[in-house]
Amino acid sequence: RFKNVRTVFTIHNIEYQGVYAYDDEILQDVFGIPSSMGYILEYRGQTNIMKGAMESSNFVSTVSPTYAEEIQYAYYAKGLELEVARVKSEGKLRGILNGLDYNFYNPETDKIIYTNGNHETWEMDWKTYKKRYLTFCLGQFCSYLKIFCNMPYIPS
Repeated sequence: RFKNVRTVFTIHNIEYQGVYAYDDEILQDVFGIPSSMGYILEYRGQTNIMKGAMESSNFVSTVSPTYAEEIQYAYYAKGLELEVARVKSEGKLRGILNGLDYNFYNPETDKIIYTNGNHETWEMDWKTYKKRYLTFCLGQFCSYLKIFCNMPYIPS
């Protein structure tokens, strides 16, 4: 049923691998993995959840292209250097820059938020803030009425 589903595993911090003693019974009882499939999670004689995720996914991404390069060195791979090398050799490793497009999500021009500005202009008193919020909500409500109820809309 799920044989055509593609998966991506993202590494945020390679130090948090989920390493445990290897035990067939724990694999079956805790993870629901039959002992015949234990090789997926086995790495250097232990159970390694991150290694299993890297092996099972179609792609492995990191939070930046730089981090994808860094974890290819043993010092930064924190013991997973062989698995990182394997994933890289298969063409599965990608670094995708983690962050926002500040031009698209610009609080000074975004029409979705109820008060535009920046950290300096938002330093306002509570009364002004509530007035802007109420004006925004009423404007949204009036827009809703105009669109869905064909009622006249008088902009403020």
